Amino acid sequence: MKEDVQNDISLLKEGDEEAFGRVYEATKADVCRTVKFLANRPSDVADIVSEVYVELIRSIGSYNESLPFRQWLYGLAARQTANWNRKAWRYFRIVAKQKQYTSVGAAAAPEEAWLRKERRGELSDGVRRLSGKLRAVVVMRYYHDMTFPEIVAALAVPLGTVKSRHDQAMKKLRAWTETKTEEKESNVHVY
Repeated sequence: MKEDVQNDISLLKEGDEEAFGRVYEATKADVCRTVKFLANRPSDVADIVSEVYVELIRSIGSYNESLPFRQWLYGLAARQTANWNRKAWRYFRIVAKQKQYTSVGAAAAPEEAWLRKERRGELSDGVRRLSGKLRAVVVMRYYHDMTFPEIVAALAVPLGTVKSRHDQAMKKLRAWTETKTEEKESNVHVY
């Protein structure tokens, strides 16, 4: 997010509609990606993003400008997504969207590139299987490169809770990955 957004946030708090447009344009791509990771269905993303910005307008007065706006906004996006999913009585599932890797290395063999791509896909499947609370921590930590204190601020939960959710998620992902590896090895046919 651009640093010049901070001035627009102050103007937005005063009711400047043009400032909202600038804040929206500067943040919509990040909010949309975050919601895509946290939403149950891709078809819900646009509606949830709209809800995030409606809530942003409603609650901008409570935003403390001495804190990073990015954390506050990602927390808002995570809460709105959780609310949307809860209202629909669905399980919290992540939409498959991986980071775009522009290159896999000039010296890498095609087989190595294929294996890396397959492993990333498998890991995404594992993340999709996590509960919403665990998935939110994983997405913020590894997709948005947020620190634990930043995640605490975004989700408004204690540090111990964030660390516990992170540990639980990592254990579940390791177990799931090991199971997938064992399944693959048992399906290998030697001729």
